[in-house]
Parts: sequence; structure tokens; C-alpha cells
Amino acid sequence: MIISDTSVITNLISIEHICLLKKLYKRVIIPQAVYRELLKFHPTILSQLLAEMSPLLEVKTVIDKIEWLS
Repeated sequence: MIISDTSVITNLISIEHICLLKKLYKRVIIPQAVYRELLKFHPTILSQLLAEMSPLLEVKTVIDKIEWLS
């Protein structure tokens, strides 16, 4: 498992090697903001990754640790 930002996924898509994520990790967690960026710039690939039987990407809500501790 790994947590990823947009640049890693976008760069792999650009060089047509998004399959490397699948080979290295069973699951990639992305924040909702990353999901929105990918949806805007790579909607087809994002929908393919999310539609798999065992989805590679998992979207999670980010909680501000400082707010959570207050």
C-alpha cells in the first residue's frame, strides 16, 4: 500500500506506464483532492482503475491532524 499525490500517477499515465503501480502495489490510497484532479485531467483512465474487480485506487478523506486533536 502507498499514499500518492497527483504527480506520480499523472507522470505514469503520461509515459503510458500506469501498469507499474499495479505491479508494485496492491492498493494506492489517494486523497479526494487527487481524485478530483485525476477526474478532471484523466477521466477515462481513472474510471478504468476504479472499475477493476480489485480496484488499485482507494479514495480517502484527509483529516487535518491538528483539528482532529483539538
